[in-house]
Amino acid sequence: MHTRKEYMSGDCTHQEFYEQMVTDKIKEGVRKSIGLPYIMKSTCEHFNDMPLTFWDTLGWSLSGEIDSQIKAASDHPSLAGRVCVVKAAARMLKRERKECPSCQGWGTLDNGKRCKQCNQEGGE
Repeated sequence: MHTRKEYMSGDCTHQEFYEQMVTDKIKEGVRKSIGLPYIMKSTCEHFNDMPLTFWDTLGWSLSGEIDSQIKAASDHPSLAGRVCVVKAAARMLKRERKECPSCQGWGTLDNGKRCKQCNQEGGE
């Protein structure tokens, strides 16, 4: 695991540092709280087109899980760090799913095969 010291010295990127802290529980919390349609519709790579209160509240609600991951990286938990972790989880969710052409992004394709929303085939 990359440490805070490695991140600050440039040995890993912001993305690498915070994505390593994302667990399945954190991803599921982000998916349930924010929702895949909203995540998929975001046009900002940093999700700054969504209210910061979403991320702050989610960071607090998942703080137990997030803080243990932050500590494992030799960092100190903070609201800012928690927001970075939940946004990293959202980026991972978005990257893992492809938009369904039939649903215009509301449905998502699992492994590029079949949409969960409309059951249409799609992807490459």
